[in-house]
Amino acid sequence: MQTRIPLPRPVQPLHVYRHLLRSATYFPPSIRPFLDHRIRTAFRDERDRMAESELNIPQSLNSAEAREREEDRRKKVLADAKHKVPVLQAAVEGDQARLRRVMWHAFGRLGKSRRELMASFVQKAPDPKADPAKLEELAKKKEEHKKMMEKRAKIHPWNREYTWDEPTPWLRQHLSPMEENWDLPKLDRYLRAQKSHQRNTTGAAFPRGTIGDLDPEKDVPEKDGWGRPVALRRVTKLTRKFWKAQADKIMPPVSQANWESLQQLASGEAPPEMYRMLRRRPIAGGPVEAPQDAMTSERSSILSGNDGDEWELQEPRESWEWQSSAHIPVRETERPSQRKLELLTGEKDLGPYSQARRLRLGHNEKTDRIVMENVKRRAFSKRAVRREYLKMWQATSYMKGGQSKSARPVWGRVELELPVVTATHHHFFEGVDAQGRVPKPERHESTNTSSTAVPGDEKAQSRSAKQVSSGGDAGATGKPRSKSPDSEKPGTPGDFVARPRDFKNPKLSRPPRQLDSTAGSFGNFKLSKSRDHRQRDTRDTNSSDSRRASLTSK
Repeated sequence: MQTRIPLPRPVQPLHVYRHLLRSATYFPPSIRPFLDHRIRTAFRDERDRMAESELNIPQSLNSAEAREREEDRRKKVLADAKHKVPVLQAAVEGDQARLRRVMWHAFGRLGKSRRELMASFVQKAPDPKADPAKLEELAKKKEEHKKMMEKRAKIHPWNREYTWDEPTPWLRQHLSPMEENWDLPKLDRYLRAQKSHQRNTTGAAFPRGTIGDLDPEKDVPEKDGWGRPVALRRVTKLTRKFWKAQADKIMPPVSQANWESLQQLASGEAPPEMYRMLRRRPIAGGPVEAPQDAMTSERSSILSGNDGDEWELQEPRESWEWQSSAHIPVRETERPSQRKLELLTGEKDLGPYSQARRLRLGHNEKTDRIVMENVKRRAFSKRAVRREYLKMWQATSYMKGGQSKSARPVWGRVELELPVVTATHHHFFEGVDAQGRVPKPERHESTNTSSTAVPGDEKAQSRSAKQVSSGGDAGATGKPRSKSPDSEKPGTPGDFVARPRDFKNPKLSRPPRQLDSTAGSFGNFKLSKSRDHRQRDTRDTNSSDSRRASLTSK
């Protein structure tokens, strides 16, 4: 089923105008008025400009060249308007990135509405305490400086004198319009507030990048290439460049009423119509069927095995003549039907290697042909649209405190709260404290039985006494064992007999290793030497036998 009405050829401005107005009617009521007003005013302004240029072309010096420039401009404007038609259609049918960009324009985060909010925000308010006499004196100084520069300009460059204190006396030091017309202290305070807010907000909410260093003179050098003070004109240009780069990243504040209405949309308290995208009605006509030569049995079997996935109906393609497209690369031919551009172009790839998985085919019994069923599918759910409103609310603020210096911006913030554990997931958190850690088991310290007598240890003491006394009659009586009479006699040197010692596995007793507890010490590590630096044993293999014989002789 085809829902997009194709533009007739040749494309006329009135046709594009009607297509844009028709595409704007499918958006929610929170976005529709902005699109309708923007489309109408843009086309009417261009119509008035074209009528005015028609009157000025005959009066120009070169009417043919002026006519050519006017025709080129009209073609460019028409192509730009024609390009926006599929963008709006894709945003309604499920393209999240393009829907977010339309919302940025609708809520003043991008485009003309943002520039209008920015111009009213940075405009310097007139000083009510200004003295008329001081203003008149300042105007006189400007006029005198202007006359002096005009007088200097008449001097030939060869006769000009340059001094060290004034490196550029022959140039007019124009101040930046930003410094004259913008309220820079107020802009600096707002930039710092937005920078701190962006640290705790998702980057997808802001269409521009993050704000960097806020020093206007960070790129201004101390001296120029000749070691002289930097010219005032160069300082002005570098400062203007800084404020221009930062002003492009500012999200200007809106009124408090608009901010509160956007808060209701972000929290889900708005009516359901604010989250609903209207469906496109099909073009009048009968059901579209796929011809036999356009879909083979093998192709239909591949496409029908989609496990019941859903997709919209696509009209059959006309008979394709491959001779006219043989010189075109395949990537250019298949590009409009890619999944990335599918919603933008409205084309779907129906080949055997297609990535259009959500496709349902049917069989028409009357015509005995394969047809694509008409399946209705929601492009965006309420939850998805509400999340997009939430991103817009996080990038929007209003000024609290009026026009005073103490006014501060109030941003949309989302407070993260831990969800309540359900009964199904409660068993995962059994035995866990408030910090999410498993408490360690309590350790019972052992006490000496000789110092304190514990009543519960009487059985253990009696059991250990029985184990010690077991093993003979002497142990059973509890008396100490009597020593043998030979043990009391003093021994003579001849009574000692050398016992043979086993040298197969000698276990040499080593003193306990002393560990170095100094922080950062490497004394506790054993550093092994390389194979080349080890001492090799060049002695005879019978050295073990000679060592054993020397020990036995002793």
